[in-house]
Amino acid sequence: MNDFCPYFIGNPIREPLSQLSIFSGYSTPQANTPLSYDFEDASTPTSITKRVRRDKGNVRRKLEQEWKDTKRKTLLNRGKKYVTRKGILKQKKTIKSPCKCRMKCFDKISNSQRHRLLKDFWGLGDHHRQWSFVSNLVTRNPKRRIFTDKPDSRRKYTIKYRLPVPNVDENQSVTYVNVCKTQFLATFSISEQFVYTAIEKTEKATGIIECDGRGKHDKHPRKITDVIKQSVCDHIKSLQPVEAHYVRKDSARLYLDGDLNFHKLFSLYNEWIDPEIYNDKAKTKRQYKTVVNDNFKLSFFKPKKDRCDIGNNVQWRKIRELKVLPDNPYQIHYKYNLSESEYMTISTTSNTRRRRQVDTIILRPIYNNPIPIPKAKRDDLISLCDSGIIPSSHHDFYRNLTFIDSTRALPTSDTESE
Repeated sequence: MNDFCPYFIGNPIREPLSQLSIFSGYSTPQANTPLSYDFEDASTPTSITKRVRRDKGNVRRKLEQEWKDTKRKTLLNRGKKYVTRKGILKQKKTIKSPCKCRMKCFDKISNSQRHRLLKDFWGLGDHHRQWSFVSNLVTRNPKRRIFTDKPDSRRKYTIKYRLPVPNVDENQSVTYVNVCKTQFLATFSISEQFVYTAIEKTEKATGIIECDGRGKHDKHPRKITDVIKQSVCDHIKSLQPVEAHYVRKDSARLYLDGDLNFHKLFSLYNEWIDPEIYNDKAKTKRQYKTVVNDNFKLSFFKPKKDRCDIGNNVQWRKIRELKVLPDNPYQIHYKYNLSESEYMTISTTSNTRRRRQVDTIILRPIYNNPIPIPKAKRDDLISLCDSGIIPSSHHDFYRNLTFIDSTRALPTSDTESE
């Protein structure tokens, strides 16, 4: 049963009807007899082509680039000012004071060149590329001279540092100058541990830097298993969500009753799940909601645009009285309140240029005379009229019905007598 339109037949993939050409049957106070119809050249629905859904999941997705931690990490990797999780303000990276060593490094490279190196280095914005940059500027060699007799000396190597000096002429190659450790670290505003890490991550055979493995280990617990996903999907399908059949080509969304929400769905899920079929289930409402949003485009209300052209402004659930007159079967008369004196009317024929010609419906009564009803049934109808349940406009019809005693047999129809 579909609540969105009274002309929708329970197949959710059926094309919407552009017009209502025939009624499956009707009954009026003026004719208390069953009717048989003869239709000339009844049309059949066109073939339905399979549509490919744009996406199965809900629209909302996690945007990792908008997370606070992601933005903070981006600022950190680019050497810009940021605030830590504890609220501590970290200033942007700047070059430190040049050294005053005997190698006279301060004369080998100017402050403007150092500023350019700092900008290019932190502009890489990625630890892997920065390690590769540093590893190409440092060289680790075994120490040449030993000044202690201790065999367990921690200093095994000597590290040499150099800086690229950009040339004014772009056609010339970059010149490298040897500098001390202090000048090197002060120029890039890094610690000596950064240099040690870059050296350790350099492959000895190929010289390729290992990728940054922080946060990329394979020991993350997998809390939402395939069994949980299957159980949640089966539960949603058991509720039979309804498609918006009149706007199906523009929307892949499914709809559940407006009285439901994820809190109620999770409670129903816990009552529905069978431990003998599913050995695992969603532990929290958050897990349940995540699986639903990843696999369905689900909403809990009726689409306001999901109305056919026939009943665009009719509130079908609020109708209290409905009738169709035999002289004009293509008009529906209805009331929202039984106390209203006049009926509102809606036409079921389409006014578009592309409408099909509606065939004439020939109504042929089966019986020549109205069929009498049992006296007990007539008494019940009269009591409904007296109590006001049946509108007063129909009282004369029910009071003038032909009736017989229940002990008498019903007469046979003209067709049966023949």
